[in-house]
Amino acid sequence: MKRKTGEDGHLLYVLDSDATVLAALQSLLTLTGYRVECFTSARGLLKRQRRTPPDCIVTEWELPDMTGQQLLAAVTARIPSPAVIVLTAQNDLSEAVRALRNGASDFIGKPYVDTTLINRIREAIDDNPTD
Repeated sequence: MKRKTGEDGHLLYVLDSDATVLAALQSLLTLTGYRVECFTSARGLLKRQRRTPPDCIVTEWELPDMTGQQLLAAVTARIPSPAVIVLTAQNDLSEAVRALRNGASDFIGKPYVDTTLINRIREAIDDNPTD
């Protein structure tokens, strides 16, 4: 089966409480060929995920309405569960380990390099087929 690439329109959910970061991520990922839906709350993302599951979620770890750990638990409880990339300004090894143990596909520190983020998203989707 031919795998979709970003250019084939994989659906990404992007969650960040900072509107500037969210807009930058949306622009970058849309230009890369992904379909992107943006969220400022974990609850909004989870509500939408029930109706339309994404191929990958890119989320910050420090969330305003729940912990990153709670979000991962809710996201990975759904079948099929999407790949999850965690972005954080806290480059704390223990937090990275916690995120990976709780189902994250990858953990990337902010500021991130655009090409690194794009490559990690592609790898996560390829390693976690949902179709």
